[in-house]
Amino acid sequence: MKKIINNEKIFHIAHKNLFQKSISLGYTPESFNEEGFIHLCTESQFSGVIERYYSPIEKFVDSHIVIELSLDIEDKDLKWEGDKEKFPHLYRALRETEVLEIRDLSS
Repeated sequence: MKKIINNEKIFHIAHKNLFQKSISLGYTPESFNEEGFIHLCTESQFSGVIERYYSPIEKFVDSHIVIELSLDIEDKDLKWEGDKEKFPHLYRALRETEVLEIRDLSS
């Protein structure tokens, strides 16, 4: 089972309180009900995601965390989608066993 995709780490940026309350049961962000998947990004996409969706970062530092994930590239629920750039999307709840590291958004 390969855990790093294209030799890159995979991340999700989550609201800290929601993640902490729900990870033991399977975490899904608020957008999951509408979109049907969890937005992820690779290490090389991370800074662009921060610039586009979490700027200025100071507004999000206290409320959000960065989760490094261990995902099987053979997982049928992991899909690479996008027109110009392919981003990983997870079409199911995130399992606690798939979390490698949690860190503050500022680090």
